Amino acid sequence: MEHLYNGSDYAYRFIPFWSIFWSAIALFLIWRLYQDWKKLPVRD
Repeated sequence: MEHLYNGSDYAYRFIPFWSIFWSAIALFLIWRLYQDWKKLPVRD
């Protein structure tokens, strides 16, 4: 992002957006993993 803003510190304003974006993807993947885990047979 610094290359788009010629090395300006303005690029750091996007950190929360990137964090939310990647956190949402991680949450989705964890949710899918949980759904698959629930499908496994229960062992006694």
